[in-house]
Amino acid sequence: MELDGDSGSAARDLKRARDEGKSPRRHKSFAADNGCSETKNYYVEPQVSELVDMLVKGSYCVLTGVRQSGKSTSALHVRKLLRNAGFECIYLDLPPHLPDTALSNAKRWQILITAVSRRSSVVCAQPDVEPSDSAFSEMFFWRHEQKNVVLIFDEMNTFGRLPLSFKDSFLATLRAMKLDEDSYCLHSILLIGTDSILAELKISQEKRWAATPDGCRDRTGFEYSPFSHDFRMRSTFFSNKDIEDLLAQYEQDRLIKVEKQAIAMSIFNLTSGHKGLVGVCCAELDAAFSLQSQHTLQMWERFSKQSLAKRVLVKPTYYAMVSVCRGLDEKGRDLILSLLRAQGNVTVPSDQNVECLISDGVVVDNSPDTQLCELSVSSLLLHSALLESLQLQLSIRDEPGPRDFDYKDYREVGLEHICNTRVTKC
Repeated sequence: MELDGDSGSAARDLKRARDEGKSPRRHKSFAADNGCSETKNYYVEPQVSELVDMLVKGSYCVLTGVRQSGKSTSALHVRKLLRNAGFECIYLDLPPHLPDTALSNAKRWQILITAVSRRSSVVCAQPDVEPSDSAFSEMFFWRHEQKNVVLIFDEMNTFGRLPLSFKDSFLATLRAMKLDEDSYCLHSILLIGTDSILAELKISQEKRWAATPDGCRDRTGFEYSPFSHDFRMRSTFFSNKDIEDLLAQYEQDRLIKVEKQAIAMSIFNLTSGHKGLVGVCCAELDAAFSLQSQHTLQMWERFSKQSLAKRVLVKPTYYAMVSVCRGLDEKGRDLILSLLRAQGNVTVPSDQNVECLISDGVVVDNSPDTQLCELSVSSLLLHSALLESLQLQLSIRDEPGPRDFDYKDYREVGLEHICNTRVTKC
């Protein structure tokens, strides 16, 4: 019997509390959406010691990874460690409305200045100063007994939609402060986004260069970028042991018995360790069997085969991962269909479609050191969910009853339906 995870857990806790004459206690939960709280969720501590060391040394760093891969959770842990070390950490999302074409660059600087100053007691906007790149840098002038500041910008994919003039000004301003560190309290910076931000930050993308006719590297703008590959880190996926650790916390918290090793291996095989998808699987495990005192591999495998792909379709993690499909051209959509049909890898040259799909975690390049890309869908679970979405869209166009699906039908429906299944599922 499948029940909602929260209501099922609440019912079980209420019954146990009544039997023991106590008030029901609050449990942690699996992080099935964006962000993971150390106090509210089952939690595996991110491995960020190398990144923290680089920021302490004053480096301008970039943390990249596919969508829903734990970047923000890692950044929040970095902030915690840096604050414990005595730094003033300013953490904010790059404002999503910054690329609005109705805004002038002066207005964009004003938005950034306001956003930064609101999140810090030691960095504040100067009164009666016109908003500009220089006004932004003046906020970080050294003042008496001021702490070193680490500035953390999350959701940096917004940066790619900004006008070129503002992007150039932003990077040049950061570089100027980096070169004149004795005048500013800005000690280091961490920018967070998918791999697609690397080109925007003037960090090399070797396959794009290799694909040019003469193999030459276009270095326009590289002279003023304060970022480099030397200080770039990638968020990591869960290992099988990490998933087992999450299930062990769940088992101890809920006072139940879980076949941790076997179920962890099954979830790892389905998700390839993608943190967002692992969170979805674990949350669905709890929801499906919340009233059961024992969770076995047989129970999990039966549920995952029958229901998991359909359940994934209505999760924010799925929509975040496949949102890139909306921006693909016809060639990119054909590539997705070829990947869904293929039993192995699909070999293609690198282009904008490929880079977008890789950076958003829809596909993986299994041969990253060669000029051609050996692509496959990033996990079995995502592959199943994509197919389920397309089959669902096809089935509502015809008479009820079973039918055979072929890939001509898939192409006719179009990949935009991958992102619109919520309407028909809910």
